[in-house]
Amino acid sequence: MNPNQRKLLEVGIGRAQVIYLLYAWRGGEILCRGAVMPYYEFTHDRRMNDGEWKALLDSPARPDLPDWVKPIYGSAGAKK
Repeated sequence: MNPNQRKLLEVGIGRAQVIYLLYAWRGGEILCRGAVMPYYEFTHDRRMNDGEWKALLDSPARPDLPDWVKPIYGSAGAKK
């Protein structure tokens, strides 16, 4: 708990999203497809359980991705 704000730091992951990347291989490149789990951290006034996190994740009040993660997603950002 942050004693100055009286809030707890919550950390959660979002639903898997597809990621594509070009991988250098044998002098060429191959297109690879995989999955990435969006990372979230935010403060909340009480501990959340999994059901509460999933409901928040699906709501318009879903927290933003941390600033340090946003460049990984580019201008499109994480899917909602």
